[in-house]
Amino acid sequence: MARRKRSLSGWSRLNPSIDWSSVEERAARMSDNALFYAIEDIKKTMPIARANDRIDGGDREGWYSDEASIYRTELNRRRGR
Repeated sequence: MARRKRSLSGWSRLNPSIDWSSVEERAARMSDNALFYAIEDIKKTMPIARANDRIDGGDREGWYSDEASIYRTELNRRRGR
């Protein structure tokens, strides 16, 4: 069986390496409105991500959920919660 080459970074569509600290840094620079609407966009994307995950076994739904969590955490931090 032929072995598939991996990229130098090790990233693949099904096994990405996401730099969550950069997402946190980006969230800190976003306005409250931008954070709110980013969360709303993620909510709209979740059903599609879930369906695609069922097809190919990916974890897009989890990635989006984690990203939304970072944005919610930043909003709550700003509101003193």
